[in-house]
Amino acid sequence: IITNRYGYCLTEVYNALISSVDPKFLKLTKLDDKIYSSFRETFKELDIKLLNPDDLKSDEAKERWRPFCNQFEGLVEDFNYGTLLRLDCEKDYTEENTIFATRVQFFAIEIARNREGYNDTVYKSKCAKNQDSRKHKLSNSASPEDSPAQFNFQLCLFFGFILIRTWFFPQYRLLNILYLL
Repeated sequence: IITNRYGYCLTEVYNALISSVDPKFLKLTKLDDKIYSSFRETFKELDIKLLNPDDLKSDEAKERWRPFCNQFEGLVEDFNYGTLLRLDCEKDYTEENTIFATRVQFFAIEIARNREGYNDTVYKSKCAKNQDSRKHKLSNSASPEDSPAQFNFQLCLFFGFILIRTWFFPQYRLLNILYLL
């Protein structure tokens, strides 16, 4: 397995994405349908809501995962790069809730979680938190000193959205460039 910062960045961007967009509508790769169908064919009984590390790391599991992952060599860019994967899909990325996996394993499990509705919990909880914070902001009038910080925060959100949209939806690259002009 090849590792780099790319895997960590992928998980950060992905977490931000499933927190802000309904996961059922996400398309992570051009091969989502093929990855999902092959994954569910090979791993019908795998509990993707709460992964057991042995389902990915035991000798028996590695023998099952190897042919699955290798079928995407040359099809999925950096298919064997290492990345972090959440064990419990209802929780955020923490040291206790992550395991090291290949990029194809990450895609297979997260595509299945999105399609089967398991990532809805993360999305709905973030939406509820955002609504609560908006209500709180509306009830408290902001002081003039808060305005630059609020503007910087909104600017970061805007550029973060552009980055995420460009990363996962390459067809928006031209539109993103126009936004920035």
